[in-house]
Amino acid sequence: EDNLFFFFAFTHSHSFFFFCFFLLLMDSNEEVVSSQSSTTTTPRVDGEGKKKKKKKNSSSKKKHASGQPSSPRGGDDAPPSLDASGTFDPLAALTDEQKDLLVAFKERMGLAGEAKSEYKKRELVWLDDMCLLRFLRAREWDLDASELMLRNTLKWRREFKPHKITPQEIEPEARQAKMYLHVSYDKAQRPLVYMKPGLDTGVDRILKVKYLVWVLEQAISFMDASRGVEKMSWIADFTGTGMRQSSVGNISLSKECLTVVCDHYPERLGKAFLINTPWVFSAFWKCINGLIPPVTLEKIRVHGADYHEDLFDTVDKPALEAEYGGTSDFKYDHATWCKLHNVEPPAPERKASKSSKKASKGAGAE
Repeated sequence: EDNLFFFFAFTHSHSFFFFCFFLLLMDSNEEVVSSQSSTTTTPRVDGEGKKKKKKKNSSSKKKHASGQPSSPRGGDDAPPSLDASGTFDPLAALTDEQKDLLVAFKERMGLAGEAKSEYKKRELVWLDDMCLLRFLRAREWDLDASELMLRNTLKWRREFKPHKITPQEIEPEARQAKMYLHVSYDKAQRPLVYMKPGLDTGVDRILKVKYLVWVLEQAISFMDASRGVEKMSWIADFTGTGMRQSSVGNISLSKECLTVVCDHYPERLGKAFLINTPWVFSAFWKCINGLIPPVTLEKIRVHGADYHEDLFDTVDKPALEAEYGGTSDFKYDHATWCKLHNVEPPAPERKASKSSKKASKGAGAE
């Protein structure tokens, strides 16, 4: 269900979307959007140097008693289970079988005991139990698939270096106000990310991907993991979108963004509101509601202009921008963003900032 939201959000087109949308519904995540299906893991080696072949059997892919993988919590909107000290224990709601799978996963990844020399300190902090459980859930507790996904993500993080992306580097994307977040949360304490594809005027493909990753990392840094928060909510406003965004280049970029999100940030979507969507898509979505799993329908909410009541069920008005019916006085201002992140603003904004200071001084003198 995460894939459906992010593909439409990044593509925001009328022409190519329907074909890709059906592919996402009909095929599995690994076959359609993941490059991992064509990759193989390196065979493990025992103490004598002999290669041990991995067997695809029932022990590799274990599920919850219901036949479906379970979440450590009751659901995306359910409050996390906290211990007596008010701290979240990611293992508390796991079955014994799932706990055994987590232990086995740690052993495979070299995270058990003292055998952690292959990882940097930053990676060990990132590879906590909540992280490992996200990758296990994303691959339905299949150890082989989870290990492959996590190793590919570690390789990607070492090459892409999300932690080294600076605000100065992605400032040209930020100034468009097409995607941003401020310190506001939904009722489940998930950070809110705003996306406005109609404002997208950027042309640098690499910078667009870097900006997406920077926003994701920022949102994650706002999460209180000690209280079990590991997801974010999105409000994607499609006002002003149309055929301008329907180029083949945008479709290619959308696939790249989708790969980053789905392959390297699994289980991070809490709720997504697609609002002010083109009427064609809204009508199409209503027609296929019966074909979409209830979990997906609950997670991804699609509306035209009649979104307020549904949005208020997830986000309190004080946390929501006034533009969307909330009472927050926050409005994205790029000069303020630059000041917050110690970034030198573009020349026109520097002039505007100086003019406003002069005006305020003059007003004070009066």
